[in-house]
Amino acid sequence: MSFIQNPSLKQISATYTTTAVDQTIECTANTFTLTLLTAVGKTNKIFYIKNSGSGTITINTTSSQTIDGAASGSITLAQYDLLIVQSNGANWIKLSN
Repeated sequence: MSFIQNPSLKQISATYTTTAVDQTIECTANTFTLTLLTAVGKTNKIFYIKNSGSGTITINTTSSQTIDGAASGSITLAQYDLLIVQSNGANWIKLSN
């Protein structure tokens, strides 16, 4: 697996919706929700999401989009989990977690 060199790092500690300029997101607080921006028109956009906090982070999609076809479009990250997702232009695919 190849990683981008020198990705930007954004630390968040409360509910947040990603933007097109975000790359690596470190969740530093206990429990909150992170929503991925729309995958539509963002083919190949990758997010690296790390839970450094002690709670559970819920990752949601925009609208009715999915992550690996999951009907709920939602994934949870426990402490120290890492999620890597990439847009296929319509939905998000999970590259690792």
